[in-house]
Amino acid sequence: MSTSAAATEAATLLKRLRLEAVADRRVGERYIGSSGQGLSGGEQRRLALACALAGEGGTQKSKALLADEPTTGLDTFQAADMVQLLGELGKARRCATILTIHQPRSSVWSMIEDVLLLAPGGQSIFCGPTEEAIAHLEGLTFR
Repeated sequence: MSTSAAATEAATLLKRLRLEAVADRRVGERYIGSSGQGLSGGEQRRLALACALAGEGGTQKSKALLADEPTTGLDTFQAADMVQLLGELGKARRCATILTIHQPRSSVWSMIEDVLLLAPGGQSIFCGPTEEAIAHLEGLTFR
């Protein structure tokens, strides 16, 4: 990939991940004691995603986008934004998007198409469309 193509891809990725406004910030400035403002928790999560996606390069794209607890430590709006973004990226890349999320907020739950719910010990208690999960759990006498 040429330098200009790589720069264009990087700019597109920054725009897609809503990091353009902070592209020139140092990641740790907030913690170094600098007078500058560092990246927020949500920005740091999106930056980690950008770094992972930027490493793909070329024509070889992932068949799945995997994210382990991408909403941990994020507020309600940032968590919903991250899940929406991951879903959009998966659809744009035509690949499966698989997330592990513990106790998702209702705003995040409503964005999930299919779910695998695990009981303690890793036993599967439901696998299927999200809109069917509540009725299934109620049938098992869970509220």
